[in-house]
Amino acid sequence: MDPLQYCRDRVLVTGSPLRLTHLFVGREAAQKLICISALIADIGNIPYQVADPSVARTKLAWWLQELQRFQAAEARHPITQAMQALKLENLPKSDFEAWVDALAGLIDPPPLENGAQLMRHCEAVGGQAAWLEAFALNAGNDAAAYCRAAGSARYLVHLIRDLPADAGAGRCWLPLDIQARYRINRDNMLRSPASDWPVSGWDAAVRDMCRLAATAFDSADRELAGLGRRDAGIAHIHIQSALARRLLRQLARRPSVILQRRVRVSDWYTLWAAWRVGRRYVSAGVAR
Repeated sequence: MDPLQYCRDRVLVTGSPLRLTHLFVGREAAQKLICISALIADIGNIPYQVADPSVARTKLAWWLQELQRFQAAEARHPITQAMQALKLENLPKSDFEAWVDALAGLIDPPPLENGAQLMRHCEAVGGQAAWLEAFALNAGNDAAAYCRAAGSARYLVHLIRDLPADAGAGRCWLPLDIQARYRINRDNMLRSPASDWPVSGWDAAVRDMCRLAATAFDSADRELAGLGRRDAGIAHIHIQSALARRLLRQLARRPSVILQRRVRVSDWYTLWAAWRVGRRYVSAGVAR
């Protein structure tokens, strides 16, 4: 199979916001975005999809070796071969390695003490991934702080949305101080299906996490306002942030809904939000 088609089949699937949002960053940038998104999806899913911790660590180590082969123009995987064809070899090695190291921490994550620890985790995983995406789309180093702040906030929103699913896999992202504040039993979360979780205190606990995400988005807004130039990488992160904010509002309004189903932003809203944000960059000559 053609490497680029492999990437398209990997990420442009029904239900994926990228299926619609990649249309608003420009044709050349869209191809790069598809490739880097496929890379992040393939590697980022390893801690969640591989049950054996030793196998998961081996797979992450293989990807670090593949990055070295990729940067030496000797890529073996279809994703890195597609990236090689698009001349993306300058992906920052230290940032990529730091991200993979953070992913290794997801294999057997320790409890998070408080919101500050949670946000550091979100920056190491979600913030770093967002920066890698933007860098692949030629974002300048001056955009790093914005991308990391926005990516951290977006990742936290997804953690909140997926609290029940992650608990079922033995991961609890609800900080210990929030658990204590609202008398939520961590063991009950990890051992019982979400339908059996006591609703008492749940709404308040989720809204506390939502406030952390809102604060992170406010920080990202300040970074965005200070940027002198805009590019396709920033456009992509800006669009993704708009979608995550919509999801955040849904979660804050009805926190207990995540005990019943996985909440998502509709395709219609995704298309509208991508157009609303993307047109600013088109009019500035960035995304064509």
